[in-house]
This record gives sequence, structure tokens and C-alpha cells, in this order.
Amino acid sequence: MKTALRISIPAHLILLLALPNAGVLASPAIASTTAVGAEVLSLSRQGKLNEARAVLENRVKSAPDDLQAANDLAVFLAALGDLESSRRTLESALLANPQSAAAFKNLREVASQQFAENYSKAIGKSAPRKEVSLASASLDPNNVKRAVDEGRAVLAAAEAARKEALAREEAEARARAVALAKASADKEGKSIEPLLRAWGKAWENKDFDRYASFYSAGFSIPSHPTLKSWLEFRKPRIVGKKQIVVELSNISVTRKSDSTAEVRFDQRYESGSLKVRSRKTQIWVSEGGAWKIQAEQN
Repeated sequence: MKTALRISIPAHLILLLALPNAGVLASPAIASTTAVGAEVLSLSRQGKLNEARAVLENRVKSAPDDLQAANDLAVFLAALGDLESSRRTLESALLANPQSAAAFKNLREVASQQFAENYSKAIGKSAPRKEVSLASASLDPNNVKRAVDEGRAVLAAAEAARKEALAREEAEARARAVALAKASADKEGKSIEPLLRAWGKAWENKDFDRYASFYSAGFSIPSHPTLKSWLEFRKPRIVGKKQIVVELSNISVTRKSDSTAEVRFDQRYESGSLKVRSRKTQIWVSEGGAWKIQAEQN
């Protein structure tokens, strides 16, 4: 049973594919249509493998920088299973060829560093980072490195400025939100506080109908779950008194939602010999365009 021959060429030799007149590296068959190729195929079929190899080696010796010749020999050597010789043949030709020498050296340098990093990662260690030294006829590596470093500094400065501007915008947005919330609270305080004082004044004047008008239809507290129950409880305690004094102070209004506010205040109540001071909390709701008391507690 025949097994297909598989050739593994080092990754850094893939550069050869991009070079002029380069042959196909990974093919196990010699497909050259030149006279040399035909001769090599013929000798190989006759079992004269050493003679076929010599033909290709002589061709490479006569032109060490001929990439096509080196590529043909490398393919033949790989077909023989001599991958080490195949690799050395390709490397020698790349280094001897003026068009590929510098690029190949650079590629080998990069591949070496990558191999070190990948190996260290595979064994769970940090690779020793080194400065890769490359060469170019048109670009001085030192100048390129300095230019890149300067460019990175420009990018870093731009990113820092962007983050600073973003942080400043976020801080300004938060400040605006706080100011808006305060303005809203102030606005609600200014609209509810006069109503609260009018509620206290109606109580003090024993104007029960006016007093009752400040309460929401949904008023409810644990002891009086309905408005009707609450008003029935409160009426005799207001209209039946000879004199009432109600003073409100330290009023604060906190907006809980678009339609709800918490109102806290100190209350002084006097009627006859009864004198009471307390801190009271009321919940006011927007109902039909007007603010009403929905709940209260001492």
C-alpha cells in the first residue's frame, strides 16, 4: 500500500514562494519541464537516484544563487526523505542570492525570536525579550526604531488626552445631573412648601373643608387605610377645638419620582393645655396636576 509523501519545510523558508522564479516547495513530485528535469525523472525511474541527485547538485554548484535550481534539488532531496539537506540547500541559495539574502536573514532573525517566545509560552515561562536586529539597504533600523518610538509617544499622548477629555466630560455631565436634580428639588420644594404651609394654616383656622382638600383620594396609613376613615377621625379633633396653633419649620422636600415627593418638617402644635413638638414626614403625590398628601407619620 502506497503512502503519500508529505514534506515539511521550516516556516521561515516560505519566503521563497514570493521570490522570482521560485518553484513549488511542498510538491513531492518533480514537475520541471526543462531538460535537466526530464533527465532527473528518467534517471529516477531507472533507480539511478544518486546519478539524478548528482545532476541537480552540479546544477546548483554551477549557479549557487539560482533559486530555481536550489528549489528543484530541495524538492528531490525531500522526496528522498533527506529534509535536513533539503533545508540547508534552500537556506544556502537564499543567502547567496542578492535579491533574497537580506530578507532571508531578517526573516530568520524574526523566526528565531518567535520560536523562543512560543517555546517559553508552551512551557509556562516568560520569554526573554530581546531587541530583534534587522537590516535594510534603504531603511536604517535605528532611524526606524526612533521614528516608531516617537510615533508611539504621539499616540500615547493622544490617548491620554482623549481619556482626560472623556473624564472631564463625564465629570461635567455628573455635575450637570447633580445641579439639575438640585434645581428640580428646589423647584418642587418651592411649589410644595407653600401648599404645606396652607395645609397647616387651614388646620390652625379650623377650616376643615380646606384642610381636607389637601389630601389625595388614595390617602392611606396603617391606622386609617382610606381617606374617608382618616377625615372622620380628624374632623372632631379640628372643628371641636376652641383654639389651635400650628407652626411648621425646618421644611425639606425630596423628589422621589416625577410624581412623588417626601416632605419632612418640624411641627409645633398647641391646643389648650396640650403642647406637642414632633418631626413629621408626609408623602405628596401629583394628582390631576396638583400636589396632594398621600400618607403621613410622626
